Amino acid sequence: MPIENAAKNPLPALTRYTKAVVLTPTIGSLLLCLLALLPASILLLHHGRSADQLRTLATTRTPALQPAPSISANQPRKASTLKHAALYTVPATRPTPTRLKPAFFNENVSSDDLRFLNALAGTPTSTAVRSKDVRALINNVIPYVPFHFGIDYPLTLTLGSILAESSAPVTIRDGRYVVMATLTNHNNLIAQGRRRALLWVDLQTGMSIGAIFFYPSNGEPTPTLSLFSRQVEQSSLAMSQLPPAFLADYKSWLDNASMPILSTRYFINARGDKTVLTHDEDLCAVLPASETCAGRKRQAEDIDLQAANYLGQTHYASNATLRMVHQSE
Repeated sequence: MPIENAAKNPLPALTRYTKAVVLTPTIGSLLLCLLALLPASILLLHHGRSADQLRTLATTRTPALQPAPSISANQPRKASTLKHAALYTVPATRPTPTRLKPAFFNENVSSDDLRFLNALAGTPTSTAVRSKDVRALINNVIPYVPFHFGIDYPLTLTLGSILAESSAPVTIRDGRYVVMATLTNHNNLIAQGRRRALLWVDLQTGMSIGAIFFYPSNGEPTPTLSLFSRQVEQSSLAMSQLPPAFLADYKSWLDNASMPILSTRYFINARGDKTVLTHDEDLCAVLPASETCAGRKRQAEDIDLQAANYLGQTHYASNATLRMVHQSE
């Protein structure tokens, strides 16, 4: 076709070119590949420009991280800093003293078994202790173990024999707490004021505690106060672990019987184990003018340490004597 005719009618010319491309496989394949790669190249170029722009933006607008300034002791802190610091600071508190658990008493006596004691209020202790019911009570609540009181003697009989010397009346405080006590020894003027005994009973719970105070003369620590109960199996006790009601009557007994506040103290449990009854009560509540609180505490510590050494050498026997120490050595 002449050129002028092709210009006037281009369709036949394009048709010929298209046929040539389609009919030529190599040229057609290359053209299709170029057409397929063109969109991907455009996307890669656009992504590269975007990454460069973001990197430039971050560099120009974001300042470099700086380490936090340290606060010295001389620099004043901001109020906000102090406010947040208080949220994470544990306040310093004084350590509270360890409170020992109360001693556990087995309930081997019921309140019904103790009703007969109400009728003994005001009766002389010497008369009350000779009754069959009181003797049965002592055998039930006091450990039946040997106790050295000049000679080895059952603890139940030793307590009863000392109480039988007392003319002090049986008292019942608050309609609940029974006290039978020896205040003076009228039968033996030589031994007057040298031995005491106490039987304390709680009518509601049945808790019962006995006590014997005397001055041993065979070289062991003296004077000694032994407390005991068949209802307690605990091996080691402090004074504060005993019932508060008993401690109140015990303090009254010390005052009325003119007994020393500090003395060697033991506790004998149901198994007959004899241990130190440590002085952990308030020893400085009432002090004579000649004593200081610190001096009394040191004296109590020395007494407890001496008693512990003595019991360790006598194997914690209920009838511990100095003779056992010599045999051990």
